[in-house]
Amino acid sequence: MRIRDFLQIDGPWRFSPDPHGEGESLGFWQPVYCTRLWREVTVPSCFEAGCPNIDFYEGICWYRRSFCLPSAWRGRRVVLRFEAVNYRARVWLNGKFLGEHRDGFLPFEYEIQRKARWDGDNVLAVSVDNTHHEGDVPGMHVGWRGCGGILREVRLYVTDLLHIEKARAIAVPGTQGGEIVLRVRVRNARSVAVNGSLKVTIHDVDGTARMQLSSRPVRLEPNVAASVTVKGTLVDARPWSPSSPMLYRARTQLKIDDRIVDELDTTFGFRRIEATPDGLLLNGNRIFLTGFNRHEDSPRTAMAVDLETTRRDLEDMKEAGASFVRLCHYPHPRLNSTCAMRSGCWRFARYPSISGTMSTKVGVPIRPASRRQPGS
Repeated sequence: MRIRDFLQIDGPWRFSPDPHGEGESLGFWQPVYCTRLWREVTVPSCFEAGCPNIDFYEGICWYRRSFCLPSAWRGRRVVLRFEAVNYRARVWLNGKFLGEHRDGFLPFEYEIQRKARWDGDNVLAVSVDNTHHEGDVPGMHVGWRGCGGILREVRLYVTDLLHIEKARAIAVPGTQGGEIVLRVRVRNARSVAVNGSLKVTIHDVDGTARMQLSSRPVRLEPNVAASVTVKGTLVDARPWSPSSPMLYRARTQLKIDDRIVDELDTTFGFRRIEATPDGLLLNGNRIFLTGFNRHEDSPRTAMAVDLETTRRDLEDMKEAGASFVRLCHYPHPRLNSTCAMRSGCWRFARYPSISGTMSTKVGVPIRPASRRQPGS
């Protein structure tokens, strides 16, 4: 059994516009509701891909699909993750309301192991509303075409109840090599306390292991999260720059005794950025940035994710002499940032903000289910 396993639930979904906003009262979220007359659409995509003659549609549309969970996942932590649904999303699983998300370009997820069926189909329903609302981004401002839809990937993944929530690498060039600080957040969702530790292996671009780091044992009480920091120096580390975009990968493993219970990869480069009166410095050298703005927009998929167009755009920018790309006006897919790093482009990643309106929910992607929602 794999330590972490994944199941993509992109691809064919059932789709129906809801121009009068009646779907929730009609029970579109109920598993018994018949979607035979709904259209089929491939996710990720925008509304217009699901139905002809609804260009520039603003309102609610519904998505439905079924999936089965692998039996090997039983007893583990199962997470349903959306990379982006624009703008507001309301999600049901098997008629149970999971929650609402109001940040169209930020990922969100729900643990579903207690709500899922293990002996048959699970019915997933999503209501998507791309209407402008005060307080959301972009609010009532119309600065770009606000395509509605499930715009990025949807997947299920499974971990142990004792798992790594996130890992962040801070890496700068030093006199002895590359200094790295890895900050890891670990959560124990088990019912008993455990003693765990971290093992970190640094790999270069060829996949060669260059260094190993370990943490001290950490005692994790039930249903508690803890932050663990691991530090080290990588001898002969090559710094990242636009002309030499060297990247490394840190594989962080969470262990109980000698058994690995979870692992997570983090991609990073060694670089030091300083703003001085003499200009912007990268790794101690003055640098002048030239570049482009880029919206998440594609002639093939509109605002739905299109990694091939992203790669081609970045290649064209580099060929034109660019060293910088501003990803405006909202968070772009994580892979877009990784592509920029690999191509040697600095990237200015934006918070969801425009014309003085900024999301107050940045970094809080998971919303609890409301107790007053139908089917809860």
